[in-house]
Amino acid sequence: MDGTKWEVYEQNLLSEQHIRYGGYGGIALYLLSSTYIALMATFIACSVWEGHYLLDLLEQNRSTIQPTIIHSDTQGQNEAIFGLAFLRGIELLPRIRTWQDLLLYRPTASASYPQIDAVFADKVIDWELIRAHVPDLLRIALSIQEGRLAPSTILRTISAGSGKLTQACRELGRVRRTGLFLRLIAEPTLYPMIQKETNKSEHFNNFVKWVGFGSAGVIRDNDRRDQQKAIKYTLLVANALLFYNTVTLANDLRALIKEGYSVAAESVAALNPYSTKALERFGTYTLNLDIIPEAIDYDTPVISP
Repeated sequence: MDGTKWEVYEQNLLSEQHIRYGGYGGIALYLLSSTYIALMATFIACSVWEGHYLLDLLEQNRSTIQPTIIHSDTQGQNEAIFGLAFLRGIELLPRIRTWQDLLLYRPTASASYPQIDAVFADKVIDWELIRAHVPDLLRIALSIQEGRLAPSTILRTISAGSGKLTQACRELGRVRRTGLFLRLIAEPTLYPMIQKETNKSEHFNNFVKWVGFGSAGVIRDNDRRDQQKAIKYTLLVANALLFYNTVTLANDLRALIKEGYSVAAESVAALNPYSTKALERFGTYTLNLDIIPEAIDYDTPVISP
């Protein structure tokens, strides 16, 4: 999952100035599968925390195939998101660039780790708080599953709230995020895998912006529903071009194999179906210099209207 900014007219209720990208617009948030296909999309304001809408995208999925692992960048996680994702059966594996600024919690006050003790804060997980509010946390998860409550709504409350229930969810998220850090230390192959999956989303962002070149890449509609349609229709076109690129690559590989070339599986795995070199956004026009136009008849009188 990752987001990219689309330009929107300034006189719009959703439009905001984006500090990092500059200019006015909104954020298109895309959920991709591990096979590069874009599954879901939504359009949100620039000022919101992208991760709050991560689970909203998952709730749009009504198919029998449900993801169990989600990758994102730093904007796709915080303590509340880690906690609620776990309650919804989702393993959150984000690429976090600010580990040095995050607190890692000890399971008990006496827990000490000679090699990595310096990375842990002196704070301890409140297991009793989590245990006391497990039934309430499960009710929230079931309400989301039944469509009675949007995940973004509860996540905004949990992230900013100070009640016992919100604290319990954040406490659960601290457990999960600290556990992810320990996994990154223990499993050398985990971070490269997260990096690879997150890069797919970033490549798709560039690809879908290239596809949505119409109107100079500006979403001209001011109606929120029409903005959502513009994002989702562009996603459909991007998926169609992705399919075309995949078929073209497969045909080219088969042709090379028939000619006697050896194609290694590692080389195929390194191919990216988001290439734009072979795509003609404006179509292909053939100039035939052999066709001679008819001569102009200068003797025909011009009749004035």
